[in-house]
Formats: sequence, C-alpha cells, structure tokens
Amino acid sequence: MHSACDIVYDLPTSNYEPKKSICSIVICVLIFLIIYNTMSQPYVVYQKDIPSMVSSMAASLLGSVSKNEELPTVDKTSVSSKIEDLEKKDLPLSADATNSKEDSDATAKQTEDDKKSLSEKVKNVVKNTKTLVVMFWAPWCPHCHSAMRQFVLASQMCPKTKFLMVNAEAVDKDQLFKGEKSIVNLTHFPFICRMEHGKMVKLHQSEPTSSSIVENLVPEESSEEKETSEPNPLDSLFH
Repeated sequence: MHSACDIVYDLPTSNYEPKKSICSIVICVLIFLIIYNTMSQPYVVYQKDIPSMVSSMAASLLGSVSKNEELPTVDKTSVSSKIEDLEKKDLPLSADATNSKEDSDATAKQTEDDKKSLSEKVKNVVKNTKTLVVMFWAPWCPHCHSAMRQFVLASQMCPKTKFLMVNAEAVDKDQLFKGEKSIVNLTHFPFICRMEHGKMVKLHQSEPTSSSIVENLVPEESSEEKETSEPNPLDSLFH
C-alpha cells in the first residue's frame, strides 16, 4: 500500500513553447524607438513628453498595419470582367466577396464572419478618407453592371480622389445600412454618392456616365479632367 504522498505521477513532457505575444513585441519596438528617438534629438526629452511620443509612435505602427489590410482594387474582384481592356491605373477600391474574381457564386458563399470583416474594412476606408466617391451595387441589379465601367472610367478621370465600389450583398447590411451608426441609407441601386469624413454629402441622381459622375460629385477635378474615353480598336494598329 502506498499513501497518496508516496505516489509519483509521470506526466508527459510537453513540447509547447509559449509564443511571444504581439503586445510584448510592440512594447519592445516602442522602447527601442523611444531610446533611438531620444538619442537622435538635439534637445532633452522630458518625462512629460514620453506619453505623447509613445502615442505618436503607436499610431504610426497601427497606421502601417491598417494599410496592409486595405481593400483591393476592382481588377482583383468580380468587377474585373467589366474593365478587362481598360488601363490598370487610378482604379477604385473594391469591397467584394472573397474570391469573387474566380468564383461567380462567391457572394452566395460569403459567411456572416466574412461579411462583418468586410464591413469593418469598408467603415475604415469611409471614415478615414477625406473625400470618397462610392458606388453601392448588387449582383442581381442589371443597372449596376451597366454602371460599373462608367464608374471606373470616372475614377480614372479623377486621380486625386479616392473611389470605392461596395457589393451590398457581400457586407453586413445591419452594420452598414441600418441604425444610427450606418454609413448610408440605401434607397436604390446603383447608389452613387460623395462622402466626406464618413458622411454622405451628395447623391448622384442622374444617369451614371463617367462625365456626369465627375461633374456632379467631383467638380473640383472636372475642370482639370483629362480625356478618358473608350479604347479605340484602331489605336493598336499604330503602336
């Protein structure tokens, strides 16, 4: 007989090595930056200045992370089929279903988590962009598909202004279009508007041609507008 105190349990050894937390890494980076910044300054850094320095550095780090999570441009999503012959420059950003370029049923396969994640990205772009022209569209809307190419052409006519296309069926509608925190109140498709600092300031209500979108929603660039027209098939003969 052995008492409980005499029994030795052989526990399996564990190969698990705890990973360093992201917070620890960020703190180490901030400490290094503070030391480097202090040594490189021509003046003395006082203790009261350190919190503002840390805040500024953290904002810079977070800003660089958010840029990596920015939405793709339209040539990487389902809209690409409408603009295959257009030059790939000054393209709108695109909030579309995952793998929408390769999979025609991608919107239907979008999970609730996918929709919420995409909605957060849309909100970040909307709230952090001074001037933004947005087109909200739906896969089942024929007028939306007709307007896509014109919207992209308008974007190319306004290189100083950011444009965004949002597939309204690929996002969380409750999060973006309903309640006090909604970004817009959708009434029709395509819904094309100008937003400033996260607020809609003007709605496009005429036929969505590239020129009308620019003149109505980006008047500051319409006067500087460069000719952006449909590609002429004869042009290829002279190049």
